[in-house]
Amino acid sequence: MDSTTISVNKQFENLPSVIEHFPEKDVMIFENIDWTNIIFEKILRKGLHNNTIENVVMSNKRLACTRGQNFLSQLWKFSLNYTCCEKIGNSIERIEKIVHLILKEEPQPGFSLDYIRENDIFRVELMVFENIIPILERLVGKQMAPRFFCGSTCPPTIILEDLSPFGFENICRQRGLSIQHTLKAIEGIAQFHAASVAFNEKQPGYLQHFRSRSLSEMTNEGTYDFLDFIIRQLADKICYWPEPWAPHASRKLKKLLMSQRERMLKIIEYDENEFCVLNHGDCWITNFMFRENDNGEPVEVRLLDYQMSVWTSPVIDLLYFLNTCPEIKLKVDYDDYFLERYLNVLSTTMSNLHCATKPPTMCNIKQSMYKRRNYAIMAGLIFYPRMIADDSDIESLDECLKIGTTKMDIFKNSRAVEALKKLIPSLLEKGYLE
Repeated sequence: MDSTTISVNKQFENLPSVIEHFPEKDVMIFENIDWTNIIFEKILRKGLHNNTIENVVMSNKRLACTRGQNFLSQLWKFSLNYTCCEKIGNSIERIEKIVHLILKEEPQPGFSLDYIRENDIFRVELMVFENIIPILERLVGKQMAPRFFCGSTCPPTIILEDLSPFGFENICRQRGLSIQHTLKAIEGIAQFHAASVAFNEKQPGYLQHFRSRSLSEMTNEGTYDFLDFIIRQLADKICYWPEPWAPHASRKLKKLLMSQRERMLKIIEYDENEFCVLNHGDCWITNFMFRENDNGEPVEVRLLDYQMSVWTSPVIDLLYFLNTCPEIKLKVDYDDYFLERYLNVLSTTMSNLHCATKPPTMCNIKQSMYKRRNYAIMAGLIFYPRMIADDSDIESLDECLKIGTTKMDIFKNSRAVEALKKLIPSLLEKGYLE
């Protein structure tokens, strides 16, 4: 790469605080703030880089998801009507326009709010949107995320472009991603990772800000109790399954409980001897939006929610993605195929960006996956069955992590049982249950 220095904001303290007159913390911002046209005008002028914007009026404000459905934030959708000056022919005219936005703010008081404040999660995402993503997108020459309009650290608030009006949609979490959608998502992950390697070579050490996230020694006791509860429940149930591997897997899972907490702390551990990238950190199906052609084939993908971004081995994203996103018929059988596509896109993108860093081999990736095998267990056996549960069976994850137990019976869901009967013997065969 050339020696040109990327201009970035290197101080957490310099993150923006561009929206004025917010209420005190622990208050739902969008329900209580006096959203004046002046505030909206500032938001649009910053996000659209147009100082002629005036006459801004908000419309169609509503919750983007059921309250409590999004664990780490509260989401709102709203539209802004405005006027601006544009050149039409040989004259400058003021025309009417509309933009559709999403506002992210802290969740309501509870375990999740305490968790995101302890881990400074909103500041992490704001840093990614403000300082990282614009450079990664410039490097690869394509958009990777929703357009960032503005944000604030006090109180934590992020305003983004709503992708829905542009034809982007989520895929049903119960159904999972088709092979075409999985490949498109894998390509997006690989390009994001490759661009972060190039970024790191331009600005050595900057991404070290993201070395320790989420699974820290400060993790709430209830979280470990919850994970232990699920593993114990799973081990007790599969012990009576007729498959020949089931009793052996049950014993292995119970044995894991003795070292579960110690192993969890090592999942995202940074190792300077490994190939490292900036991981998205939360690669489950609702954090991908696709735009499809008339045949239902994905032509573009966007990654959402960068609250859990972490600088470490790329297998953090790969393990979570492969164990939670593809549809059941693709799980396990297509893992190597998807990894080969990932490595191909990663290597090609790094080469195009003239990276000096050598890309990993399949052997390197498999070794890193084994080292962090507990993450596959957590993603595939603990969280995935909850992700594909019927809406009527879903309970508050906030409450589960607070008390350390769950009332959900994942075994009444035939999809979950089918998936577990593919995942568990595969984990056993790979030695992931050791």
